[in-house]
Amino acid sequence: MPLPRRSDAPSRKGLIFVRPTTTLAGQTEYVFKHALVRDVAYGTLPKARRARAHAEVAAWIERLAASRTDEFAELIAHHYLTAVAGDDADLAWFDDSEARDDLRRRAFAALIAAGRAARQRFATDRAAELHEQARALAESDAERLDVFEQLGRDHEVAFHGDAAMSAFQVALEIARRDPQERPRVASLARRAGTMVSVRAGSFREPPDLASADALIAEGLGTVDDRRERAMLLVALAAMAARWLSVRDRPDPVPMEQRVAAAREAVEIADELADPTLRFIAADILTDLHTVAGDYAEALREIEEAVPAIERISSPARRSSDYAEAAASIFEFGADMARSLELARRSHDLARDLSPHDQMHASFAMIRAAHALGEWDEVERILEEHLANHELEANVRCVAIQGGPSVGALVVAHRGDQERAMQLARRSRFWSGLPGPTEGLVADALVACGAIEEGLELARVVLREAPRWRWVEAAAAALDGMEATAAWDEAGRIIPTLAEIRRGYPSLAALAERAQGRALLAAGGTEAGIAALRRAIAGFDRLPMPFEAARTREALAEAVDAERRALLEEAVATYRMLRAAPHLERAEQRLSEL
Repeated sequence: MPLPRRSDAPSRKGLIFVRPTTTLAGQTEYVFKHALVRDVAYGTLPKARRARAHAEVAAWIERLAASRTDEFAELIAHHYLTAVAGDDADLAWFDDSEARDDLRRRAFAALIAAGRAARQRFATDRAAELHEQARALAESDAERLDVFEQLGRDHEVAFHGDAAMSAFQVALEIARRDPQERPRVASLARRAGTMVSVRAGSFREPPDLASADALIAEGLGTVDDRRERAMLLVALAAMAARWLSVRDRPDPVPMEQRVAAAREAVEIADELADPTLRFIAADILTDLHTVAGDYAEALREIEEAVPAIERISSPARRSSDYAEAAASIFEFGADMARSLELARRSHDLARDLSPHDQMHASFAMIRAAHALGEWDEVERILEEHLANHELEANVRCVAIQGGPSVGALVVAHRGDQERAMQLARRSRFWSGLPGPTEGLVADALVACGAIEEGLELARVVLREAPRWRWVEAAAAALDGMEATAAWDEAGRIIPTLAEIRRGYPSLAALAERAQGRALLAAGGTEAGIAALRRAIAGFDRLPMPFEAARTREALAEAVDAERRALLEEAVATYRMLRAAPHLERAEQRLSEL
């Protein structure tokens, strides 16, 4: 906006300066010498004039910004909001209600646009703040529908499940009253249902599963758009895991129907050549195959979908999908190095995303790096994870809650038991069906020396959870039983792991080691040695150097001819990992030969 000639006076007096650069091409931009000068100058404007000046400035910036309105969205919104709702707005518009109504509509639209722009740059708190300001201006159902949908999406991106669901529910109530909003109903129902089916870990309180299924069914009953239908089908399929994670409440939808929904979603994704949809559908199919115990098919689904990730345009979506792929390949693929590579890609993309997004990536890195013996990397990433954990400590998500426990393993095995115990105690879990989070905490407690406490927590999971949620607890139980030489209990537990061992190579190797040591303790020397050799081969293949070293130590006790070589290999590994307590123990044994 061109300055009036009287601005030359403060310029000559050194109160304002011309900036050497300008944010608006072709315009001269001025800056006050001091904020106090600006405030005094602003105060000289008549109160009735201030609001109108803000409106004029907002309109002027809109005209000049043209295609760059997103860049100036917050500035435009600020001026419009101040013009219509600032301290002196009533004085400016008391005799011109028509102009004020028009300005209110402009301010509302500007705040909606500014909030969307903030969300797109992952400033989700700011997005929600702007949309709350828009909510205060909303007068019609159409405006209230817009603002509650945007608030839901802000909280959705920030992984604030309870707040997102609440906003989507209000938006749905409004949309249902207008027959013209059928497509909006389908979209809102899908977003709300997906918060429960796919992002259940973002809730602080357990969401209502039956209500989520009803929302998804409502969306499928109103949807016309093919992509929207596929996303609803994904939500329908993903609800299977939610129902299987609660006690005494069978899934009201047959598993065959859930699987069929996921397969139809894959078909639509291929038809539309949509990489985002293709990976999401494949990821859900992977989960369903896991629940069914078909681990080879689960791995095949995720492996076939990984190449699609790089074609996804959204950095947030790519980060999330790389983290999911890293987790699946870590568990099923017997390829820890590839898992870490995918986790690093996720981490690189997550740097400017929400704390929750960042922790999905850092957890995937911590798990893979721990297994691979990249323990310095674990400790580096752990600090970042812990800083974010402070912001999301009450969220039910294994990626958030599991990070401190895996970090505790490294810290404990390096000899700092006190800090390791503090880390193990940071992870939170809730009443309800136990699973991976409790299993990870149990393993950390065992490593920290609280063996009986860790064992009891692992036993709770193995007693109360479905088998597809056993993996982490089974590993903790085996570690605890080895530490306490509870060979009879190990002998009872190991046969119950036969099915899931087929899908989880690291668990298979842990079970072989425990079996071998139990056999040796019972006098079955030949069979025990064979089991330990199979365990070493399994750990070396993954590779998991720390567990391989521990197994070599165990084998050294049974094979006199190889004892020195086995202990030397173990010592070299412990030294490389800086696993001080284990290094001291192995060196002592070596010195006694």
